[in-house]
Amino acid sequence: MALWHLLLGADDLLRWGRQAPSVMWSTHATAEQVRALAQTRFDALLAHARQHSPFYAALYRNLPKRPPIEALPPVSRKSLMASFDDWVTDRAIRRRDVESFIADPARRGEPFLGRYAVWTSSGTTGLPGLYVNDQEALAVYEALLTLRMAGAGGAGFVWRSLAGGERMAMIAATGGHFAGIVSWERQRKLHPWLSLRARAFSVLEPIDRLVAQLNDWQPALLSSYPTMLAVLAAEREAGRLHLNPSALWSGGEELGWVESAHLQQVFGCPVHEEYGASECMNMAFSCDRGSLHLNSDWVILEPVDAQYRPVPPGEPSATTLLTNLCNRVQPIIRYEIGDSVTLLADPCGCGCTLPRIRVEGRRDDVMTLKTQRGRAVRIVPLAIESVIEDQAGVHDFQLLQTGTDTLAVRLVAPPGVPRQVAWHRVQAGLRHYLASQGVDAHLRLDAQKPQADPVSGKLHRVRVALTGPHHAASACPPAGRPVPGH
Repeated sequence: MALWHLLLGADDLLRWGRQAPSVMWSTHATAEQVRALAQTRFDALLAHARQHSPFYAALYRNLPKRPPIEALPPVSRKSLMASFDDWVTDRAIRRRDVESFIADPARRGEPFLGRYAVWTSSGTTGLPGLYVNDQEALAVYEALLTLRMAGAGGAGFVWRSLAGGERMAMIAATGGHFAGIVSWERQRKLHPWLSLRARAFSVLEPIDRLVAQLNDWQPALLSSYPTMLAVLAAEREAGRLHLNPSALWSGGEELGWVESAHLQQVFGCPVHEEYGASECMNMAFSCDRGSLHLNSDWVILEPVDAQYRPVPPGEPSATTLLTNLCNRVQPIIRYEIGDSVTLLADPCGCGCTLPRIRVEGRRDDVMTLKTQRGRAVRIVPLAIESVIEDQAGVHDFQLLQTGTDTLAVRLVAPPGVPRQVAWHRVQAGLRHYLASQGVDAHLRLDAQKPQADPVSGKLHRVRVALTGPHHAASACPPAGRPVPGH
Protein backbone atom coordinates (compact mmCIF):
# COMPACT_ATOMS: atom_id res chain seq x y z
CA MET A 1 0.00 0.00 0.00
CA ALA A 2 1.41 3.37 -1.04
CA LEU A 3 2.25 5.85 1.72
CA TRP A 4 -0.11 8.46 0.27
CA HIS A 5 -2.98 5.96 0.49
CA LEU A 6 -2.26 5.37 4.18
CA LEU A 7 -2.10 9.12 4.81
CA LEU A 8 -5.39 9.68 3.01
CA GLY A 9 -6.99 6.89 5.03
CA ALA A 10 -5.87 8.46 8.31
CA ASP A 11 -7.07 11.88 7.14
CA ASP A 12 -10.44 10.36 6.20
CA LEU A 13 -10.91 8.97 9.72
CA LEU A 14 -9.91 12.29 11.29
CA ARG A 15 -12.42 14.18 9.17
CA TRP A 16 -15.12 11.66 10.08
CA GLY A 17 -14.24 12.16 13.76
CA ARG A 18 -14.65 15.92 13.46
CA GLN A 19 -18.13 15.54 11.96
CA ALA A 20 -19.38 12.74 14.23
CA PRO A 21 -20.17 14.81 17.39
CA SER A 22 -22.34 17.28 15.49
CA VAL A 23 -24.21 14.48 13.69
CA MET A 24 -24.91 12.65 16.97
CA TRP A 25 -25.99 15.85 18.75
CA SER A 26 -28.35 17.09 16.07
CA THR A 27 -30.03 13.68 15.70
CA HIS A 28 -31.94 14.44 18.90
CA ALA A 29 -31.68 18.22 19.07
CA THR A 30 -34.82 20.34 18.99
CA ALA A 31 -36.33 21.35 15.68
CA GLU A 32 -35.40 24.98 16.38
CA GLN A 33 -31.77 24.07 17.06
CA VAL A 34 -31.51 22.05 13.84
CA ARG A 35 -33.10 24.84 11.81
CA ALA A 36 -30.64 27.36 13.25
CA LEU A 37 -27.70 25.09 12.45
CA ALA A 38 -28.94 24.53 8.89
CA GLN A 39 -29.42 28.29 8.41
CA THR A 40 -25.86 28.98 9.52
CA ARG A 41 -24.56 26.37 7.10
CA PHE A 42 -26.76 27.71 4.30
CA ASP A 43 -25.50 31.28 4.79
CA ALA A 44 -21.90 30.03 4.63
CA LEU A 45 -22.58 27.94 1.51
CA LEU A 46 -24.29 30.84 -0.24
CA ALA A 47 -21.44 33.24 0.52
CA HIS A 48 -18.88 30.68 -0.68
CA ALA A 49 -20.79 30.02 -3.91
CA ARG A 50 -21.15 33.72 -4.72
CA GLN A 51 -17.45 34.34 -4.12
CA HIS A 52 -15.93 31.29 -5.83
CA SER A 53 -18.43 30.06 -8.46
CA PRO A 54 -18.76 32.35 -11.50
CA PHE A 55 -22.04 30.62 -12.35
CA TYR A 56 -23.67 31.52 -9.01
CA ALA A 57 -22.02 34.94 -8.91
CA ALA A 58 -23.79 35.80 -12.16
CA LEU A 59 -27.06 34.12 -11.18
CA TYR A 60 -27.29 36.01 -7.87
CA ARG A 61 -25.79 39.28 -9.06
CA ASN A 62 -28.92 41.36 -8.40
CA LEU A 63 -29.94 39.68 -5.13
CA PRO A 64 -29.22 41.05 -1.64
CA LYS A 65 -26.30 39.69 0.41
CA ARG A 66 -28.41 37.37 2.59
CA PRO A 67 -31.65 36.66 0.73
CA PRO A 68 -34.17 34.11 1.99
CA ILE A 69 -33.79 30.80 0.22
CA GLU A 70 -37.17 31.26 -1.49
CA ALA A 71 -35.76 34.30 -3.33
CA LEU A 72 -33.07 32.26 -5.09
CA PRO A 73 -33.89 31.01 -8.60
CA PRO A 74 -34.11 27.20 -8.98
CA VAL A 75 -31.47 25.48 -11.10
CA SER A 76 -31.53 22.31 -13.20
CA ARG A 77 -29.02 19.65 -14.19
CA LYS A 78 -29.11 21.00 -17.73
CA SER A 79 -28.15 24.54 -16.70
CA LEU A 80 -25.44 23.39 -14.29
CA MET A 81 -23.86 20.92 -16.69
CA ALA A 82 -23.88 23.54 -19.45
CA SER A 83 -21.82 25.81 -17.18
CA PHE A 84 -19.74 23.09 -15.50
CA ASP A 85 -16.39 24.92 -15.47
CA ASP A 86 -18.02 28.05 -14.03
CA TRP A 87 -20.17 26.05 -11.60
CA VAL A 88 -17.28 24.48 -9.65
CA THR A 89 -15.48 26.63 -7.09
CA ASP A 90 -11.99 25.21 -7.65
CA ARG A 91 -10.50 26.77 -10.82
CA ALA A 92 -8.25 23.70 -11.26
CA ILE A 93 -11.30 21.53 -12.09
CA ARG A 94 -12.25 21.32 -15.74
CA ARG A 95 -14.99 19.25 -17.27
CA ARG A 96 -12.72 17.73 -19.91
CA ASP A 97 -10.36 16.47 -17.18
CA VAL A 98 -13.24 15.00 -15.18
CA GLU A 99 -14.56 13.23 -18.27
CA SER A 100 -11.09 11.88 -19.03
CA PHE A 101 -10.81 10.62 -15.43
CA ILE A 102 -14.12 8.73 -15.45
CA ALA A 103 -13.42 7.24 -18.88
CA ASP A 104 -11.11 4.77 -17.10
CA PRO A 105 -13.14 2.28 -15.00
CA ALA A 106 -9.96 1.23 -13.17
CA ARG A 107 -9.78 4.67 -11.51
CA ARG A 108 -13.12 4.16 -9.76
CA GLY A 109 -12.69 5.23 -6.13
CA GLU A 110 -9.36 7.00 -6.69
CA PRO A 111 -9.06 10.67 -5.72
CA PHE A 112 -9.38 13.18 -8.54
CA LEU A 113 -6.64 15.84 -8.33
CA GLY A 114 -5.52 14.03 -5.19
CA ARG A 115 -8.43 15.21 -3.04
CA TYR A 116 -11.87 14.90 -4.68
CA ALA A 117 -14.30 12.06 -5.27
CA VAL A 118 -15.95 12.06 -8.67
CA TRP A 119 -19.04 10.17 -9.80
CA THR A 120 -21.65 10.25 -12.51
CA SER A 121 -25.41 9.96 -12.37
CA SER A 122 -27.59 7.80 -14.52
CA GLY A 123 -29.37 9.77 -17.21
CA THR A 124 -32.94 9.39 -15.91
CA THR A 125 -33.67 12.85 -17.30
CA GLY A 126 -31.89 12.06 -20.57
CA LEU A 127 -28.80 13.98 -19.41
CA PRO A 128 -26.11 12.34 -17.24
CA GLY A 129 -24.52 14.44 -14.51
CA LEU A 130 -20.90 14.79 -13.35
CA TYR A 131 -20.40 15.41 -9.64
CA VAL A 132 -17.28 16.41 -7.73
CA ASN A 133 -17.27 16.11 -3.92
CA ASP A 134 -14.76 17.63 -1.52
CA GLN A 135 -13.28 15.83 1.47
CA GLU A 136 -15.46 17.54 4.08
CA ALA A 137 -18.60 16.56 2.19
CA LEU A 138 -17.40 12.96 2.02
CA ALA A 139 -16.77 12.97 5.77
CA VAL A 140 -20.31 14.25 6.37
CA TYR A 141 -21.79 11.54 4.13
CA GLU A 142 -19.84 8.86 5.98
CA ALA A 143 -20.87 10.20 9.39
CA LEU A 144 -24.53 10.34 8.38
CA LEU A 145 -24.37 6.80 7.02
CA THR A 146 -22.57 5.19 9.94
CA LEU A 147 -24.23 7.12 12.77
CA ARG A 148 -27.82 7.52 11.59
CA MET A 149 -28.59 4.66 9.25
CA ALA A 150 -31.15 2.49 11.07
CA GLY A 151 -31.39 4.94 13.95
CA ALA A 152 -29.53 4.51 17.20
CA GLY A 153 -28.99 0.78 16.70
CA GLY A 154 -27.60 1.07 13.19
CA ALA A 155 -24.29 2.65 14.14
CA GLY A 156 -23.66 0.05 16.82
CA PHE A 157 -24.28 -2.72 14.30
CA VAL A 158 -21.82 -1.27 11.80
CA TRP A 159 -18.99 -0.96 14.30
CA ARG A 160 -19.70 -4.32 15.98
CA SER A 161 -19.67 -5.96 12.57
CA LEU A 162 -16.36 -4.40 11.63
CA ALA A 163 -14.77 -5.19 14.98
CA GLY A 164 -16.01 -8.77 14.79
CA GLY A 165 -14.63 -9.34 11.33
CA GLU A 166 -18.02 -9.88 9.71
CA ARG A 167 -18.38 -9.46 5.97
CA MET A 168 -20.32 -6.91 3.98
CA ALA A 169 -21.60 -7.06 0.41
CA MET A 170 -23.03 -4.52 -1.99
CA ILE A 171 -24.78 -5.46 -5.22
CA ALA A 172 -24.75 -2.53 -7.63
CA ALA A 173 -23.89 -1.29 -11.10
CA THR A 174 -20.12 -1.72 -10.91
CA GLY A 175 -19.19 -0.87 -14.50
CA GLY A 176 -19.17 2.92 -14.19
CA HIS A 177 -18.26 5.71 -11.82
CA PHE A 178 -21.63 5.76 -10.04
CA ALA A 179 -21.94 7.24 -6.56
CA GLY A 180 -22.56 3.99 -4.70
CA ILE A 181 -19.69 1.99 -6.16
CA VAL A 182 -17.29 4.97 -6.08
CA SER A 183 -17.97 5.52 -2.36
CA TRP A 184 -17.62 1.78 -1.67
CA GLU A 185 -14.36 1.41 -3.57
CA ARG A 186 -12.99 4.64 -2.13
CA GLN A 187 -13.37 3.27 1.40
CA ARG A 188 -11.83 -0.06 0.42
CA LYS A 189 -8.78 1.70 -1.05
CA LEU A 190 -8.36 4.05 1.91
CA HIS A 191 -8.71 1.35 4.57
CA PRO A 192 -6.98 -1.98 3.79
CA TRP A 193 -8.65 -3.72 6.75
CA LEU A 194 -12.03 -2.90 5.19
CA SER A 195 -11.07 -4.24 1.78
CA LEU A 196 -10.76 -7.74 3.29
CA ARG A 197 -14.33 -7.65 4.62
CA ALA A 198 -16.28 -5.76 1.95
CA ARG A 199 -17.02 -6.93 -1.58
CA ALA A 200 -19.03 -5.47 -4.42
CA PHE A 201 -20.98 -7.73 -6.76
CA SER A 202 -22.24 -6.70 -10.17
CA VAL A 203 -25.97 -6.33 -10.68
CA LEU A 204 -25.36 -7.64 -14.21
CA GLU A 205 -24.39 -11.12 -12.99
CA PRO A 206 -26.83 -13.91 -13.84
CA ILE A 207 -28.94 -14.57 -10.76
CA ASP A 208 -27.80 -18.17 -10.32
CA ARG A 209 -24.14 -17.09 -10.41
CA LEU A 210 -24.80 -14.19 -8.04
CA VAL A 211 -26.59 -16.51 -5.62
CA ALA A 212 -23.61 -18.88 -5.66
CA GLN A 213 -21.20 -16.00 -4.96
CA LEU A 214 -23.29 -14.73 -2.05
CA ASN A 215 -23.61 -18.23 -0.60
CA ASP A 216 -19.83 -18.44 -0.65
CA TRP A 217 -19.21 -14.94 0.78
CA GLN A 218 -21.89 -15.09 3.51
CA PRO A 219 -22.19 -11.36 4.29
CA ALA A 220 -23.69 -10.15 7.57
CA LEU A 221 -24.67 -6.88 5.91
CA LEU A 222 -26.19 -6.92 2.42
CA SER A 223 -26.82 -3.67 0.55
CA SER A 224 -28.60 -3.27 -2.79
CA TYR A 225 -31.59 -1.91 -4.66
CA PRO A 226 -35.10 -2.89 -3.49
CA THR A 227 -35.76 -4.70 -6.76
CA MET A 228 -32.59 -6.78 -6.39
CA LEU A 229 -33.37 -7.55 -2.74
CA ALA A 230 -36.83 -8.71 -3.85
CA VAL A 231 -35.25 -11.06 -6.40
CA LEU A 232 -32.92 -12.44 -3.73
CA ALA A 233 -35.86 -12.90 -1.36
CA ALA A 234 -37.50 -15.09 -4.00
CA GLU A 235 -34.27 -17.08 -4.30
CA ARG A 236 -34.16 -17.58 -0.54
CA GLU A 237 -37.80 -18.69 -0.47
CA ALA A 238 -37.01 -21.18 -3.24
CA GLY A 239 -34.19 -22.62 -1.13
CA ARG A 240 -31.35 -21.59 -3.42
CA LEU A 241 -29.97 -18.63 -1.44
CA HIS A 242 -28.59 -19.64 1.97
CA LEU A 243 -28.01 -16.33 3.73
CA ASN A 244 -28.85 -15.26 7.27
CA PRO A 245 -27.77 -11.60 7.27
CA SER A 246 -27.96 -9.39 10.33
CA ALA A 247 -29.28 -6.45 8.30
CA LEU A 248 -30.30 -5.40 4.80
CA TRP A 249 -29.62 -1.90 3.48
CA SER A 250 -31.81 -0.62 0.68
CA GLY A 251 -31.28 2.38 -1.58
CA GLY A 252 -31.33 3.69 -5.13
CA GLU A 253 -35.07 3.09 -5.62
CA GLU A 254 -38.29 3.56 -3.73
CA LEU A 255 -38.88 0.92 -1.05
CA GLY A 256 -42.54 0.40 -0.19
CA TRP A 257 -43.66 -0.58 3.30
CA VAL A 258 -45.17 -3.84 2.03
CA GLU A 259 -41.92 -4.77 0.27
CA SER A 260 -39.91 -3.86 3.38
CA ALA A 261 -42.09 -6.05 5.59
CA HIS A 262 -41.76 -8.94 3.14
CA LEU A 263 -37.97 -8.66 3.10
CA GLN A 264 -37.87 -8.62 6.90
CA GLN A 265 -40.03 -11.73 7.03
CA VAL A 266 -38.02 -13.65 4.43
CA PHE A 267 -34.55 -12.80 5.72
CA GLY A 268 -35.45 -12.52 9.42
CA CYS A 269 -33.55 -9.27 9.92
CA PRO A 270 -34.14 -5.51 9.91
CA VAL A 271 -34.33 -3.64 6.60
CA HIS A 272 -32.87 -0.14 6.65
CA GLU A 273 -33.62 2.37 3.91
CA GLU A 274 -31.56 5.28 2.73
CA TYR A 275 -32.79 8.05 0.44
CA GLY A 276 -30.08 9.78 -1.53
CA ALA A 277 -29.07 11.01 -4.95
CA SER A 278 -25.91 11.66 -6.92
CA GLU A 279 -26.30 15.34 -6.01
CA CYS A 280 -26.45 14.53 -2.29
CA MET A 281 -25.54 11.06 -1.08
CA ASN A 282 -27.42 10.93 2.24
CA MET A 283 -30.67 12.88 2.32
CA ALA A 284 -32.79 10.71 4.61
CA PHE A 285 -32.64 7.47 6.61
CA SER A 286 -35.18 5.05 8.04
CA CYS A 287 -35.63 4.49 11.76
CA ASP A 288 -36.79 1.33 13.53
CA ARG A 289 -40.39 2.61 13.37
CA GLY A 290 -40.32 2.66 9.58
CA SER A 291 -40.24 6.44 9.21
CA LEU A 292 -37.94 8.17 6.76
CA HIS A 293 -36.14 11.03 8.55
CA LEU A 294 -34.64 13.94 6.64
CA ASN A 295 -31.04 14.87 7.48
CA SER A 296 -32.22 18.45 7.77
CA ASP A 297 -29.06 19.66 9.49
CA TRP A 298 -27.18 19.03 6.22
CA VAL A 299 -29.95 18.93 3.60
CA ILE A 300 -32.72 21.35 2.68
CA LEU A 301 -35.59 19.80 0.73
CA GLU A 302 -38.36 22.07 -0.51
CA PRO A 303 -41.50 20.24 -1.67
CA VAL A 304 -43.04 22.56 -4.27
CA ASP A 305 -45.76 22.61 -6.91
CA ALA A 306 -45.20 22.95 -10.64
CA GLN A 307 -44.65 26.71 -10.27
CA TYR A 308 -42.08 26.15 -7.46
CA ARG A 309 -44.46 27.35 -4.78
CA PRO A 310 -44.18 25.50 -1.43
CA VAL A 311 -46.77 22.83 -0.68
CA PRO A 312 -48.04 22.34 2.90
CA PRO A 313 -47.24 19.31 5.09
CA GLY A 314 -49.24 16.25 4.14
CA GLU A 315 -49.50 17.22 0.46
CA PRO A 316 -47.31 15.46 -2.14
CA SER A 317 -45.17 17.85 -4.15
CA ALA A 318 -45.06 18.08 -7.93
CA THR A 319 -41.27 18.29 -7.69
CA THR A 320 -38.64 19.04 -5.05
CA LEU A 321 -35.78 21.51 -4.73
CA LEU A 322 -32.58 20.26 -3.08
CA THR A 323 -29.89 22.27 -1.33
CA ASN A 324 -26.84 20.26 -0.28
CA LEU A 325 -25.17 21.99 2.67
CA CYS A 326 -22.17 19.60 2.68
CA ASN A 327 -20.34 20.17 -0.59
CA ARG A 328 -18.53 23.45 -1.26
CA VAL A 329 -16.62 22.51 -4.43
CA GLN A 330 -19.76 22.05 -6.52
CA PRO A 331 -22.61 23.89 -4.77
CA ILE A 332 -26.10 22.42 -5.14
CA ILE A 333 -28.57 25.22 -4.29
CA ARG A 334 -32.29 24.90 -5.01
CA TYR A 335 -31.67 22.14 -7.54
CA GLU A 336 -34.73 20.44 -9.00
CA ILE A 337 -34.45 16.68 -8.35
CA GLY A 338 -37.94 15.81 -9.63
CA ASP A 339 -39.03 13.46 -6.84
CA SER A 340 -42.41 13.90 -5.21
CA VAL A 341 -41.84 14.47 -1.48
CA THR A 342 -44.45 14.79 1.26
CA LEU A 343 -43.45 16.44 4.52
CA LEU A 344 -45.16 14.73 7.47
CA ALA A 345 -46.03 16.98 10.38
CA ASP A 346 -46.53 14.39 13.13
CA PRO A 347 -43.50 13.45 15.27
CA CYS A 348 -42.05 9.95 15.16
CA GLY A 349 -42.30 7.52 18.05
CA CYS A 350 -38.62 6.60 17.71
CA GLY A 351 -37.60 9.81 19.52
CA CYS A 352 -35.68 11.35 16.62
CA THR A 353 -36.79 14.93 16.11
CA LEU A 354 -35.57 15.23 12.52
CA PRO A 355 -38.48 15.77 10.08
CA ARG A 356 -40.29 12.81 8.57
CA ILE A 357 -40.86 12.62 4.85
CA ARG A 358 -42.51 10.31 2.35
CA VAL A 359 -40.92 9.99 -1.07
CA GLU A 360 -42.26 8.84 -4.39
CA GLY A 361 -39.05 8.36 -6.27
CA ARG A 362 -37.58 6.06 -8.82
CA ARG A 363 -39.01 2.55 -9.05
CA ASP A 364 -39.22 0.57 -12.26
CA ASP A 365 -40.54 -2.93 -12.90
CA VAL A 366 -38.73 -6.23 -12.51
CA MET A 367 -39.17 -8.14 -15.78
CA THR A 368 -39.61 -11.92 -15.94
CA LEU A 369 -38.43 -13.34 -19.25
CA LYS A 370 -38.44 -16.94 -20.47
CA THR A 371 -35.44 -18.87 -21.73
CA GLN A 372 -35.75 -21.17 -24.74
CA ARG A 373 -36.22 -24.04 -22.29
CA GLY A 374 -39.07 -22.23 -20.56
CA ARG A 375 -37.22 -21.25 -17.38
CA ALA A 376 -38.23 -17.91 -15.87
CA VAL A 377 -35.43 -15.37 -15.43
CA ARG A 378 -36.00 -12.19 -13.44
CA ILE A 379 -34.29 -9.05 -14.77
CA VAL A 380 -33.59 -6.20 -12.34
CA PRO A 381 -34.41 -2.81 -13.93
CA LEU A 382 -31.25 -1.01 -12.83
CA ALA A 383 -29.19 -3.79 -14.39
CA ILE A 384 -30.69 -3.55 -17.84
CA GLU A 385 -30.78 0.25 -17.63
CA SER A 386 -27.04 0.35 -16.95
CA VAL A 387 -26.45 -1.79 -20.07
CA ILE A 388 -28.28 0.73 -22.27
CA GLU A 389 -26.53 3.69 -20.67
CA ASP A 390 -22.99 2.37 -20.26
CA GLN A 391 -22.63 0.12 -23.29
CA ALA A 392 -24.87 1.89 -25.79
CA GLY A 393 -24.41 5.47 -24.58
CA VAL A 394 -28.17 6.15 -24.73
CA HIS A 395 -29.72 7.93 -21.74
CA ASP A 396 -33.18 8.92 -22.93
CA PHE A 397 -35.05 5.65 -23.37
CA GLN A 398 -37.90 3.44 -22.20
CA LEU A 399 -37.96 -0.36 -22.26
CA LEU A 400 -41.30 -2.19 -22.42
CA GLN A 401 -41.80 -5.91 -21.89
CA THR A 402 -44.65 -6.81 -24.23
CA GLY A 403 -44.40 -10.62 -24.04
CA THR A 404 -42.61 -13.41 -22.20
CA ASP A 405 -39.66 -13.02 -24.58
CA THR A 406 -40.35 -9.73 -26.38
CA LEU A 407 -39.12 -6.22 -25.61
CA ALA A 408 -39.91 -2.88 -27.25
CA VAL A 409 -37.46 0.00 -26.99
CA ARG A 410 -38.34 3.69 -27.18
CA LEU A 411 -35.35 5.97 -27.45
CA VAL A 412 -34.11 9.44 -28.26
CA ALA A 413 -30.67 9.31 -29.86
CA PRO A 414 -27.87 11.38 -28.28
CA PRO A 415 -26.99 14.62 -30.08
CA GLY A 416 -25.08 13.97 -33.29
CA VAL A 417 -25.91 10.24 -33.36
CA PRO A 418 -28.36 8.94 -36.00
CA ARG A 419 -31.32 7.13 -34.47
CA GLN A 420 -30.57 3.86 -36.28
CA VAL A 421 -26.97 3.93 -35.05
CA ALA A 422 -28.18 4.40 -31.48
CA TRP A 423 -30.68 1.59 -31.97
CA HIS A 424 -27.99 -0.81 -33.25
CA ARG A 425 -25.88 -0.01 -30.17
CA VAL A 426 -28.82 -0.65 -27.85
CA GLN A 427 -29.63 -3.90 -29.66
CA ALA A 428 -26.06 -5.15 -29.36
CA GLY A 429 -25.84 -4.29 -25.66
CA LEU A 430 -29.20 -5.85 -24.82
CA ARG A 431 -28.56 -9.03 -26.79
CA HIS A 432 -25.19 -9.55 -25.11
CA TYR A 433 -26.60 -8.96 -21.62
CA LEU A 434 -29.74 -11.05 -22.12
CA ALA A 435 -27.67 -13.88 -23.59
CA SER A 436 -25.59 -13.88 -20.39
CA GLN A 437 -28.88 -14.40 -18.52
CA GLY A 438 -29.86 -17.30 -20.82
CA VAL A 439 -32.54 -15.27 -22.63
CA ASP A 440 -32.94 -14.92 -26.40
CA ALA A 441 -35.47 -12.10 -26.57
CA HIS A 442 -37.11 -10.51 -29.60
CA LEU A 443 -36.23 -6.81 -29.70
CA ARG A 444 -37.97 -4.10 -31.68
CA LEU A 445 -37.63 -0.36 -31.97
CA ASP A 446 -40.85 1.43 -31.05
CA ALA A 447 -41.77 4.46 -33.13
CA GLN A 448 -42.81 6.48 -30.07
CA LYS A 449 -40.55 8.49 -27.82
CA PRO A 450 -40.37 7.57 -24.10
CA GLN A 451 -43.77 8.26 -22.53
CA ALA A 452 -44.32 9.56 -18.99
CA ASP A 453 -47.11 8.08 -16.92
CA PRO A 454 -50.28 10.11 -17.67
CA VAL A 455 -51.30 10.22 -14.00
CA SER A 456 -48.05 10.78 -12.09
CA GLY A 457 -46.16 12.51 -14.90
CA LYS A 458 -43.10 10.38 -14.13
CA LEU A 459 -41.10 8.47 -16.70
CA HIS A 460 -40.73 4.80 -15.73
CA ARG A 461 -37.88 3.59 -17.88
CA VAL A 462 -38.52 -0.16 -17.49
CA ARG A 463 -42.15 -1.24 -17.60
CA VAL A 464 -43.89 -4.58 -17.78
CA ALA A 465 -46.69 -4.02 -20.29
CA LEU A 466 -48.14 -7.50 -20.57
CA THR A 467 -51.84 -7.90 -21.26
CA GLY A 468 -54.15 -10.89 -21.37
CA PRO A 469 -55.92 -13.24 -18.96
CA HIS A 470 -52.76 -14.13 -17.06
CA HIS A 471 -51.14 -10.72 -16.89
CA ALA A 472 -52.06 -7.43 -15.32
CA ALA A 473 -52.29 -4.56 -17.74
CA SER A 474 -49.43 -2.13 -17.84
CA ALA A 475 -49.17 -0.97 -14.26
CA CYS A 476 -47.38 1.87 -12.63
CA PRO A 477 -45.02 1.18 -9.71
CA PRO A 478 -46.48 1.30 -6.18
CA ALA A 479 -47.49 4.63 -4.78
CA GLY A 480 -45.31 6.57 -2.35
CA ARG A 481 -43.81 4.83 0.64
CA PRO A 482 -46.49 4.53 3.34
CA VAL A 483 -45.57 5.18 6.94
CA PRO A 484 -46.99 2.95 9.69
CA GLY A 485 -50.06 4.45 11.27
CA HIS A 486 -50.77 6.85 8.38
